Amino acid sequence: MSNNDFRDNRNFVSSFARGLAVIEAFDAEHGRLTLAEVAERTGLDRAVARRLLLTLVQLGLARVNGRNYVLTAEVLKLGYSFQSAYGLGAALKRPLDALSRRLSEPVSVSVLSGSDITVLARSNAAERHLAPTNDVGTKLPILVSASGRLLFSQFDDQEISTRLQNLSFRRYTERTIVDVDAYFDTINRVRADGYAVLDRELDENLISMSVPLVDKSGYIIATLNASTQPSRNTLREVVENIIPILKESAQSMSAAFP
Repeated sequence: MSNNDFRDNRNFVSSFARGLAVIEAFDAEHGRLTLAEVAERTGLDRAVARRLLLTLVQLGLARVNGRNYVLTAEVLKLGYSFQSAYGLGAALKRPLDALSRRLSEPVSVSVLSGSDITVLARSNAAERHLAPTNDVGTKLPILVSASGRLLFSQFDDQEISTRLQNLSFRRYTERTIVDVDAYFDTINRVRADGYAVLDRELDENLISMSVPLVDKSGYIIATLNASTQPSRNTLREVVENIIPILKESAQSMSAAFP
């Protein structure tokens, strides 16, 4: 259900929703935005967008750089508040470190955040250095991430089609899926498998995989992820060796979610 569906609800605070929309206008590809660009990306009147941006600046969540506005690291507190509310910071650190050492690969937990995937927690206890490095707070393209496809797989086709209207396919490598029909084929495969693997679609030297972390109702609230390189693991080895370990870890880690 979109924000438009809530506007007639007396419990809906439009100004709060607009402020969140301004924050979400910034992403990996739009780290610096002018007032006009923020207004365009949010659909807000320029005067309203300006007041919201200046409020973020006064709160320390954004700063002005010439004609551009840039979010500050203070905005990560919003993500940390989510972690604290669920007790995820402490609950996930130890199992993620153990999992990273066991797999000898970096691992992470990601959540759906608007039209992006946000890294909520990460461990590289194995001290494997891959590019790109997905630190806590990093936003990933939802269409080209194993986590995104797994989280999308729990929606019905109509919901996915609606969400795709606000997203654009972008080719990162020759393997990147940029066709809608092919994308739905991939989603159906994820639904059948119960996990997602992204084979060199975002980077030629990167294979990433995700399994679900579910709450007590069975809803996929986050994903447990790992990354490797084709030189260390073939796609078959990922499926046969890494995915089962991720699933085993995810089963116990899901207990951290209410």
